Amino acid sequence: MQQQRCRPIRQSFESTLQRVVVDLDCQCGERTQWAQTVRTCRQLLQRREALWTFLEIHGVEPTNNAAERAQRQSVIQRKISHGVQSAGGAICRSRLLTVTTSLRQQGWIGAVGIPPSERVVS
Repeated sequence: MQQQRCRPIRQSFESTLQRVVVDLDCQCGERTQWAQTVRTCRQLLQRREALWTFLEIHGVEPTNNAAERAQRQSVIQRKISHGVQSAGGAICRSRLLTVTTSLRQQGWIGAVGIPPSERVVS
């Protein structure tokens, strides 16, 4: 149902992308004022089916808000600590943040070693 209502929008969007590619045609590697725009339009056209997945599959979010929220803690930590001083420190921090983010998403928030089913939530 939702897919049917959005079909005109989808068709208009795709035809606009195609017009940009045709009207501003730039060759691969060319550096003109519009080259990046044309490349972006081509990439969107190549992925046109994936752009509308949220209309076809229930539960697929139309935005990347979850991904943005998942990165938020690491961005805040980096700003508070003024970054790291070495490549090794950067690797260590990214791995630790990956682990803590995964634990948070799985419901182990700060209660490492206690499975979510056994954790007491007040």
